[in-house]
Amino acid sequence: MLKTLKWLLASLCAVIACIMLSLTLTHPAYGIGLFALGAFIVTPARHMKPMIAVLAILPTVCLGLRHTNFQVEIFDAQVKTLEPGQYTAKSDDIARLVTARLVIRDGGYLIFAEAHAAPGVGLDEGTLYREPHRALFYQGIPPAPDPKSDPVTAGIVYNALSKAMAGHVPRQEPEVPGGATQWGGGDTYWGMFPNEFDHRCNLQAARSGVWEGQSTNPHFPTRVRVTIADHKLANIEVLQKWHSEYGKAAFEQMPARMLQTQEVNLDAVSGATRSSLIVRSAVWNACQKAIAASPEPSQPAAQTVTQ
Repeated sequence: MLKTLKWLLASLCAVIACIMLSLTLTHPAYGIGLFALGAFIVTPARHMKPMIAVLAILPTVCLGLRHTNFQVEIFDAQVKTLEPGQYTAKSDDIARLVTARLVIRDGGYLIFAEAHAAPGVGLDEGTLYREPHRALFYQGIPPAPDPKSDPVTAGIVYNALSKAMAGHVPRQEPEVPGGATQWGGGDTYWGMFPNEFDHRCNLQAARSGVWEGQSTNPHFPTRVRVTIADHKLANIEVLQKWHSEYGKAAFEQMPARMLQTQEVNLDAVSGATRSSLIVRSAVWNACQKAIAASPEPSQPAAQTVTQ
């Protein structure tokens, strides 16, 4: 009975070790340690030398299989060709470790991307979060991983994302991402700003003047007055605002940071993400009015306009 239990335990250790060494990215020491544990449970002292030789070969074979398993393809993907909706795809490694989900809005704009993996499989959590967000900025697969990202994890994430972007999976109706809803169904990134991918503003194309803008969030219609002079943000005044005690920091800090950096699409203030997006949306709206009023290149520049 004891001998049977030993062999069952050794077999279980060997199976788990093979999975860890060939199908996941967990540290090799853990898998090799399990191989060794299982071997020493059932190996008599007189057979220890041959067992050590086996332990030197099998983990190497498994690690070679893992290297092959994670050499996944990154597909040529153009989000502009996709119909609006949600697309979900799994990575092409044997265990399908990464699940990627993206949402395309009218016009072929990528407005949401995320990647998830089962815990304990050795994938870098920071990379799983960072690289889908970078895909939003590039509106596709980034040309190279961020220096802070794990290259292998990034490659697997890119594989899953590119499968979805390349139309290799069927279109689905968009779902609200987990954790995105704060105060009702409209309080998500694309629920708050249904016509906006981001809030970048091309100041070089903006006409000088004073422009009023309003957040497109239907629940919190914040209004601002933005002064643009010589293609620069000269002043930002909040005319109407709504915020909780937590959001107060965004209304105090975002306008000042925009003036300092001459950028509208800034990172949100920590702890005040929703309010930061509301301020950004309102300033972006004013900026779009300035761009729309800018004269054609062939026309003479007009005088400063107040709107």
